[in-house]
Amino acid sequence: MTHESDKDRSEILSLIKDYQKAIETGTREQAEKFCAFPLCYIDDDEVRMCDHYPYNPVRLREVLGFTRADLISEIVHMSDKKAHVLMRGKRRRNDDSIIEGIEAVYILQKKSDAWKIVAFSGVRS
Repeated sequence: MTHESDKDRSEILSLIKDYQKAIETGTREQAEKFCAFPLCYIDDDEVRMCDHYPYNPVRLREVLGFTRADLISEIVHMSDKKAHVLMRGKRRRNDDSIIEGIEAVYILQKKSDAWKIVAFSGVRS
C-alpha cells in the first residue's frame, strides 16, 4: 500500500464520518456538501439521478425518532479515483433503543482532488 492510498483512505473515512454527522444532526444542504451531482440514488423501486440530496435528514429524524446511528464503515474496494464503502449499523433513539438496522453501499469518486459521494443505496431492516 502506498502513502497516497493511506492518505486517500483517511480522507474517505473522514468524509463518511462527517457525512453521517450531517445526517444525524444537520440539514439536506449540509449532507449535500459531501456529494457530487447528479447523484445516483438506488431505492427499492427505482434508480434516480438526483440534482439535490434525495431525502431530508431533518424530516427523517422526525419520522423515525432517531438521534444517532452506530455505524461501522469499511472501504471494500479502492483505486486512486474511486472507492466503494460499506456501512453497517443501527439507528437509535435518544433512550438508546434500536429503531432499525441499516446497511448501505456508497460509491465515491475523487473530483478535483476531493472525494465526493456519487452514488448510494441502503437497505433498512
